[in-house]
Amino acid sequence: MGRWEEASKKASKALTLAHQQSHTYSLAVTIANVCNVHITRGDWLALQRQADAGVLLCTEQGFASILEQFRMYRAYAMVRQGEKDAIAQRAEALAAYRATGTARTALNYPGFLSYLADACRAAAHLKEGLLDDIGEAFALIESTGERLFQAQLYRLKGELTLYRTRTAFEREHSTASGRMLSEIARDCSSTGSKVL
Repeated sequence: MGRWEEASKKASKALTLAHQQSHTYSLAVTIANVCNVHITRGDWLALQRQADAGVLLCTEQGFASILEQFRMYRAYAMVRQGEKDAIAQRAEALAAYRATGTARTALNYPGFLSYLADACRAAAHLKEGLLDDIGEAFALIESTGERLFQAQLYRLKGELTLYRTRTAFEREHSTASGRMLSEIARDCSSTGSKVL
């Protein structure tokens, strides 16, 4: 599904053209767009490489808001490659991005919230408030009309709700089973029977 090779070639060409220009902010935006291509492809190593390049460029040039975007991309790539500790980096970058004041008007902000939720889901790090972040993204979608990440957010909301329901069910049943086993063992010990 999709034309990934063609997308990769066009992304490479865009990067080449952006590097030829003398406008560093345009280069940073191009790198960010290429990061989105890598996310769509699920190419986490390539995403991390581009995000690292974006972090370096934005640090050198002082592009604070886009720097935090690249930090989020990098942490997302790391989590998707199995580095569960990067969840904290992801959350820190999101908080720093919010602090720049551009988050609520940024077109990709619902996407960043969806990436955070997906990273937490992938790392089985389902913190309290994660559904609140998704709710915030839905509110932004309604206020801005940007619907690019809406399907992703519905999928994540469903998966997280299912996970929480399943976890609560398992916890309830394991506790009930434990009580039942304790009662059986107590009954057996009072009658002198052995539990096999």
